Amino acid sequence: MQTADDLAGEIARLGAVTAGLSAAEPLRALLLVERYLAENVSPEAAAKLEALRVEADRDLAEAALRMPPVRPVKYVLQETV
Repeated sequence: MQTADDLAGEIARLGAVTAGLSAAEPLRALLLVERYLAENVSPEAAAKLEALRVEADRDLAEAALRMPPVRPVKYVLQETV
């Protein structure tokens, strides 16, 4: 991958995050955003990464609403003799 301060590197990083979102992998996209923001990206690229983070957070929240509720089930194991 190109360096973070190179234009091609920034484009590649934005593309990787966008690909994660397109593949319905918002957690992967969030991990990449965190990693790339820790690198020396331009302020413009950082702003775009922040916008992608908001999108990934929204996707996660929507997925959580679609998940069925989880309820605990009580069960006692019977001892076999």
